[in-house]
Amino acid sequence: MTHPNGANGITCVSYVARESASLAARFSGIYGSQAVSQEDGYLKVQTDRGIFEVLTPEQAAIRFRGVDVPVSDDQLPGGVAIRVSTASLQQASDHLDAGGVEYIRTDDGGLRIPAHYAGNTIIEIYPDCG
Repeated sequence: MTHPNGANGITCVSYVARESASLAARFSGIYGSQAVSQEDGYLKVQTDRGIFEVLTPEQAAIRFRGVDVPVSDDQLPGGVAIRVSTASLQQASDHLDAGGVEYIRTDDGGLRIPAHYAGNTIIEIYPDCG
């Protein structure tokens, strides 16, 4: 995956569900029980392509602080965010600035783009880990 903003891979997909634990059995059946865990009250699934996380609406409001979470109670469960990696956070921010795309810098070193810029999906951009 390559993009002018420097994005080079999807590392996490985030869903919101009223009861995240209720989906654990489904994901255990797909990825195996060793891939599924409850961490800090949310469901985390480690896939061979990255993380799939399921948060409650309250957890999502905290996790995606600074932007609206694009899902209502009648749409649950539903996808809300995609996190991508980049080799250059500067390249990403320069590209967003040039395009007039608003974003916030997160406390943990990433960029968070509001959902209305990307088909009602929050986009997060973080530096590569390796």
